[in-house]
Amino acid sequence: MGLVDMKQRLGKGFPFLYRLRVQEKNHSFYETSNKWYRGNEVWRQQVSKLDDSIIDEELVNVNHAEVNYMKSNGTQENE
Repeated sequence: MGLVDMKQRLGKGFPFLYRLRVQEKNHSFYETSNKWYRGNEVWRQQVSKLDDSIIDEELVNVNHAEVNYMKSNGTQENE
């Protein structure tokens, strides 16, 4: 949601009683067909400035990406 959309939803002069936060959830590494993947979810949260409670949250994206970097022991992830 852009700034213009937000202002239209809240109305002119309405004080911002929340802040936005991006949160990662359900992070994992998994193997499929001898290849390693990293998966996670990205959530946008509206957090109250008054008490830090979550007012609303929305799933923004679900990621599944092949891992092509080295493990800490120096071997390739998908070897």
